[in-house]
Amino acid sequence: MPLRALTTDRERILDAIDELQAQGESVLWNGIQGAAGVLDADADPEAQPTVVVITGSGSFASLTTAGDAVGTLRNAGAPVYAIGLEGDRLDTGGLEDVVARAGGHPLDLELERG
Repeated sequence: MPLRALTTDRERILDAIDELQAQGESVLWNGIQGAAGVLDADADPEAQPTVVVITGSGSFASLTTAGDAVGTLRNAGAPVYAIGLEGDRLDTGGLEDVVARAGGHPLDLELERG
């Protein structure tokens, strides 16, 4: 469930990114599917539904599959843009596969933490 309402306000988006903190085990596929699930491709004809993923891990505890996440992204008409944070738990192969199948781009799958 999203912690914030959907917005096109750039400052609210940047503030939300600044507040991100990793907690618990990674449920990457659940997170992607959940984000895509709240998008409504018909809500605003001027808006492009998009999912941006920032992760430092693969999906270790998801109850859904990468394929299910891709299907939900496609149903929402939402490309996914992925930023992977460098580390030993990052699964670039799995994330790149989801990005390629759903449409979108890996922005930098090994962004250095800083």
